[in-house]
Amino acid sequence: MQAEVVSTESTLASAAEPQDSERSTTPEFEGAGVLTQKREINLLCEGKVVCHAKSTVRASSPKAIDLLQQGFFLGQVMRSMQHIPEFSLQNVNLWETDGCDCLVPCDHVDRDSHDNADSDAGGSDFSATSTRSKMSRRYLVKVDGMECDIEEFFPDRSLFNIGM
Repeated sequence: MQAEVVSTESTLASAAEPQDSERSTTPEFEGAGVLTQKREINLLCEGKVVCHAKSTVRASSPKAIDLLQQGFFLGQVMRSMQHIPEFSLQNVNLWETDGCDCLVPCDHVDRDSHDNADSDAGGSDFSATSTRSKMSRRYLVKVDGMECDIEEFFPDRSLFNIGM
């Protein structure tokens, strides 16, 4: 399994700056010295995208901020914090498509009939005539000094059927 960084955008709040409109509900992530980072990655297996993930990370811990700014992946940062994270599943969506590479449920019949910006997330090479089951899930992961809001999109849910 490989991870490919699609984009990363960081903001470190100072005392004079207003906070992002996507505020945390946790007071420790309000105010100066809080890093907000938006990340987007593809997880690849044998060169194919098996998961496209978008996350918003907020960190107040100096250690977490340093590791995030160095480009460490979220799991690596969490492990370095040496606390068991709190996990909270927010939502799961399942849907069927007929040859469409959209990462969200849509009404498209084939990939030529739309111009969805989230289409094809980095090189899925499935046949345009195949019917596929897709899945997305959103969850929150928190540990002292860091919280992550993560949404994952799986372009082909059949990867979970291995061995069946």
